[in-house]
Amino acid sequence: MVDDSRLNEWFVPKFGPQKFRLFCGMLFLPYTGMCISFVVWGNLIADSIDFERLAILVLIYFVSLGIGAHVADNIGSRKIKPGGDFFNKRQSWIIILACLGFSYGLGLYYALSYAPLLIFIGIIEGFFLFAYNFELFKGMFHKNYWFA
Repeated sequence: MVDDSRLNEWFVPKFGPQKFRLFCGMLFLPYTGMCISFVVWGNLIADSIDFERLAILVLIYFVSLGIGAHVADNIGSRKIKPGGDFFNKRQSWIIILACLGFSYGLGLYYALSYAPLLIFIGIIEGFFLFAYNFELFKGMFHKNYWFA
């Protein structure tokens, strides 16, 4: 299990039970933190800083990307599974659907209340979440090009 997981990565704690360490590795916290920092920077350059909006967006990104998308990557990757066999497919789908249901529910509420354009952005991000993590379209979106 050590060879097909992220247990040896620098960001995975060296303490605690193996399942805790595997879960931390599967979250891929450096990438999650980078994406959340984009949300924070975007909010900081707005005309006015709305800390409620910032907190909600950070929560949505952490739950949907940090947890949901990385669990999806674990069952969708054709090569190395970042979390090994930490969750079975049924558990993984429950986590993915719960995370995305929570995030899309919260996002939809705020989009309908303040910025309906965000609905379209959410749909596009959902497409990329599935296209990337499940390597749809012969893995076309699971390439470094899409990070640029």
